[in-house]
Amino acid sequence: MRRVGSKNCSRGGENRKVLPVEEVVKVSRNYQVTIPAKVRQKFPVKEGDLVKVIYDENEGVVKIQILKS
Repeated sequence: MRRVGSKNCSRGGENRKVLPVEEVVKVSRNYQVTIPAKVRQKFPVKEGDLVKVIYDENEGVVKIQILKS
């Protein structure tokens, strides 16, 4: 895994630092992907949590937002 840079991001008055992380994973037969362990260590998600999957058409990326479980 490698860190590809960082940038400050502002949305709705909220300032936060974004640290993009790249990791290649394979999509399963049921269109599932596994969040790699190194990413899970930085991403506070656990089994059973609900996440929101967002496709950002402007950036061409998929984002994951943790929802309260």
